[in-house]
Amino acid sequence: EVQALQSPVAKALRDFLRKYTNKEVKGYEHIELDLGLDSLGKVELLSFIESSFGLSISEKELSSMMSLDKLIQYIEKHKEKKEIVDINWSAILKENKTFEIESTNLPFYIGRLLLYAFFKLYNSLDVEGAENIPKGPCILAPNHASYLDGFVIACSLPKEHALDTFFLGDEYYFRGKLRSLFAKLAHVITINLNKDLKGSMQKSAYVLKMGKKLVIFPEGARTRDGNLLPFKKGFAILSKELGIPVIPVAILGTYESMSIRDKLPKPAKIKVIFLEAIYPDGKSYEDITQETFESIKKVLERKGTAH
Repeated sequence: EVQALQSPVAKALRDFLRKYTNKEVKGYEHIELDLGLDSLGKVELLSFIESSFGLSISEKELSSMMSLDKLIQYIEKHKEKKEIVDINWSAILKENKTFEIESTNLPFYIGRLLLYAFFKLYNSLDVEGAENIPKGPCILAPNHASYLDGFVIACSLPKEHALDTFFLGDEYYFRGKLRSLFAKLAHVITINLNKDLKGSMQKSAYVLKMGKKLVIFPEGARTRDGNLLPFKKGFAILSKELGIPVIPVAILGTYESMSIRDKLPKPAKIKVIFLEAIYPDGKSYEDITQETFESIKKVLERKGTAH
């Protein structure tokens, strides 16, 4: 194995993985299980392989060679060139891919009014900080405490921003005619983070480049216990590479109203606070991610809903 890991291809891959995971990399280790490479990491690895060795490997193909040894063997056999290039999200997001973004304004507008009436009467909905939402494209990044969060955000947005706002949703939940119709009516952009993260990031960038606003839940899943989950950095990559601000959004009360264990909402008070914009200038992906996390955490702790 020592011999195998001395080749230029092996050295380049090991250096990339070491830099990305901060771990020493052994040839037999599993890229996902041992090294902890997440979906974004896999896309960055594949882009690195493509730009450095002229070899395009799909996310599906990668899943059949998850040990470093197997990956090295495959690249050695099929590579077109060797020219080590740093991974470049800027290039990935600047690829001129176009996507069909379907939406309908009237049903969305009516749905918002009905939702607002419901949450106002049932949950005494209170909205603060709407003046922090800028004109033009931005990323709204809320905490994710409940199935209600998307609906609450949709009806809390000021009218002048609402029709230009879209929500990222996993296509798994919007399959079939009725659900895909709902996605269209509710301004949901469907993506598949597991099978096509690169395409999902490009689709998100496309929406923002069109001057729209995008709601992305950085936790990627609903909290189980009311505490914030770690934030994934996908939204920060979009913010930095497109030069677009992030508006952290603190949602309070939706966990108490309808946690992951509840079937129906309870009449707990709900509050939505749009916080001050975070601009990406001069910041790393990690800075933007951390700043957004801290901004929301501070509000949740002050209101006593995070530990």
